[in-house]
Amino acid sequence: MEIIHCHCANGYTKMLELLRWASHTLMSFHLKFSRDASYNWFIVVIFAMMIRTDTSGVTSIIRDLNLNPSLYETLVAFFHASSYTVHAITWEWMRVVNRSGLLFQDEDLPILIVDGLKQTREGKKIPGVKKLYQESENSNKASYIYGHHYGVLGVLIGNAKKLFCTPLSARIHNGVDISHPQSYLQVCLVERAGS
Repeated sequence: MEIIHCHCANGYTKMLELLRWASHTLMSFHLKFSRDASYNWFIVVIFAMMIRTDTSGVTSIIRDLNLNPSLYETLVAFFHASSYTVHAITWEWMRVVNRSGLLFQDEDLPILIVDGLKQTREGKKIPGVKKLYQESENSNKASYIYGHHYGVLGVLIGNAKKLFCTPLSARIHNGVDISHPQSYLQVCLVERAGS
């Protein structure tokens, strides 16, 4: 019985350490929001994305946090708020990762990982959806799809025994009119919420 008790106490301690770290880390994002309400919704969204059980976007956030369904429209409005920019949040996240002390380096330089992904979308009127060429040697796949083309940037963290790629940024790379930067940033954040 004593072993189980020690194990639970140790697990509880580690959970508290993780929550303290998350709380401290998320506090560094506060100045990136011009309104407290948006910052508070940001915290809710981040924790929901950490624990969610599916990828149904705002619906999964409402369901997994057991929020009142009447908050759905308010949560959707958060993703279109003008009180923050995805650019500022992304740069703050990069600073957090850099300060973590966990970057795996080769010759004193972090190792960046870049990848692209084409995600099929059914609706042609969804912002950023365009006709994309499918590079596949499989003749059963269509030559073209309608969807989003994402570019993702990550950095390796860990040590020589165990490495992880921590995402730094994910953006829709073509198909979005970037002459209107705020609408472009909103599409990117809404897409992240839905993935």
